[in-house]
Amino acid sequence: MSNVEIAIECTKAIKSLVEEELKKNNKKPGEVAELYAQRTRRFLTDLYTLGLAHVIAISAARSSAELVEKGLTAKNCEEVARSMLSAKLEEDKASYALYGAVLLYALKRGGHIDAENFADALAAANDPALNLISYRYGEWLKRLAEAYFK
Repeated sequence: MSNVEIAIECTKAIKSLVEEELKKNNKKPGEVAELYAQRTRRFLTDLYTLGLAHVIAISAARSSAELVEKGLTAKNCEEVARSMLSAKLEEDKASYALYGAVLLYALKRGGHIDAENFADALAAANDPALNLISYRYGEWLKRLAEAYFK
């Protein structure tokens, strides 16, 4: 699956779940999606300058390593999004977890990492080649998030 296809899969999953929750008058997922769009903008620069390991570490530090790790174990991006949007976290923290988990999901789905837990993913993320790959995913996640969640 290409970078674009994975980014589309995840964006559609987030959008669908946000719409589903808004119909129930639950505004939290909409706020999380808007904050997620902010994370995609901010972290794109960090992916380029500081690298993947830094970005996923910050995502976990500002939310939860356990939630970010779900990106490695989820069967699809809907599962990732559902677990982040239903997490009992403040919207800001949930948006950090969502970004970190989606990025790890994309890298795992694309066959770029094979880690099963956060610590192994962080160790694998120290590879300079992954920085460029993750930046490409980050570009698509940013473009699509801006299109759907501004």
